[in-house]
Amino acid sequence: MAQQGYIVVVPKPPEPNEITAYKVVNEITLRASALKLGLNTLKSVEALFGGTDMGEVFGVGFFLGGTSMLMLSGAQISSEKYLASCDSTKNIDCRWLRNNNIDVATIPDEKFRPLQTENKLRSVVVISPELTAPLLTIR
Repeated sequence: MAQQGYIVVVPKPPEPNEITAYKVVNEITLRASALKLGLNTLKSVEALFGGTDMGEVFGVGFFLGGTSMLMLSGAQISSEKYLASCDSTKNIDCRWLRNNNIDVATIPDEKFRPLQTENKLRSVVVISPELTAPLLTIR
């Protein structure tokens, strides 16, 4: 993609052995925040001044990366819907959290605060995004 003139921003997700049950809920917003930081950093790269059209930002994401793309497009995670998703089989993390003695009812609402970004993505491709049940409508 870079050879075709595209700038590619790829966050480094944690290694599987770095994710604990205590950190998994943080990862929902950390991944999207890392992408936001990468996009904002582009504005300060001198070699890109004048050559980066931030109105033409597209995203591709798989699994949690897909959820991050949706969040960068304006979707929000609802803490109420996240909690309710653990009452069904919609949230793939809930059993793992329960098995590690994490009570989702004790997760503070601020873990699900909306991602504030001035650079919403123009278009996204998401493949099997995680946590779609607790997503609020995309604005």
